[in-house]
Amino acid sequence: MAKQPDKVLNPASVTLVTPSSMGSRPRALTPAQALYTARLTRLLRLKEEWSNRVPAGDWRMRLINKSIYSTYCDCIEAGLADDARELVKPKGGTT
Repeated sequence: MAKQPDKVLNPASVTLVTPSSMGSRPRALTPAQALYTARLTRLLRLKEEWSNRVPAGDWRMRLINKSIYSTYCDCIEAGLADDARELVKPKGGTT
């Protein structure tokens, strides 16, 4: 039987700091919030990468877009609506 570590880290007690791309001043995030923002950032990068490879109606682009929407909803549920909006805002857009 494997020995258990002396100190077990409780993920609920951990706070992480927002990436610099998410605002001017860092703030503490829960592990779930950090996961959702990192996932949304990754999916947006995937969308940008794949948009040059396949047409907009391709099943892969539809899958990425649905994943982005789902993760965006997760961010809103986690109290990160402003951060999520900032991430999905078009670059150079005035909307």
